[in-house]
Amino acid sequence: TFGHTILQDDLTNVEPDVILSDLDTGVSNLSYLSGAFNQDKRDSYLLPSSGFNFSASYKISSEVIGSDANFATVGSRLSFLLPMPRFERFSLANRSQAGASWGFSGTEEIPISQRFYLGGQNSVRGFRENSLGPRGSQGHVIGGDLLVANNLEFRYQINDSFLIHTFLDAGTVYLMDETVSLSDIRTSTGLGFRYLSPIGPIGFDLGKP
Repeated sequence: TFGHTILQDDLTNVEPDVILSDLDTGVSNLSYLSGAFNQDKRDSYLLPSSGFNFSASYKISSEVIGSDANFATVGSRLSFLLPMPRFERFSLANRSQAGASWGFSGTEEIPISQRFYLGGQNSVRGFRENSLGPRGSQGHVIGGDLLVANNLEFRYQINDSFLIHTFLDAGTVYLMDETVSLSDIRTSTGLGFRYLSPIGPIGFDLGKP
């Protein structure tokens, strides 16, 4: 898939310690081209039990197409489900993702609305939403231009309608002009429950860093 997005950021209440450039305050116009590729080899879209899904995407913002910022972003995600035939009703599920953004032609910092953020139910469970990564001098989350994350689940299907799982999540975001260290990666473990409804899984997770 391909697309062209035009948006205007009106940034009037940004915390001072997360402002990295003039693009993070006031009004800025962004225009970018984007594309994505997806290969889905799961046995079901709503309630998969085996297979894998791979996706890759890019985004290019440039003054040539009317943007106030020049930057590029690439990302990828791979998830798979692995049944365990010797242990009936048990399975492994994993999702790995990575992303990177960089500026060019005079843009040194990625705009705040286009940075990566992690933490919360849909990324690294057990942490508050978008709470991971570098922080400013006053403790506010800055966001990053590098992202790494992984979600591993060990699942047990109780019956056709319910399953429980344990999980191990890990990830963080970085700023390219800072030292990238594996010690900055945050982890969490926890338990989850899913009701396998006709419209897809519904449930909750409880995680602890």
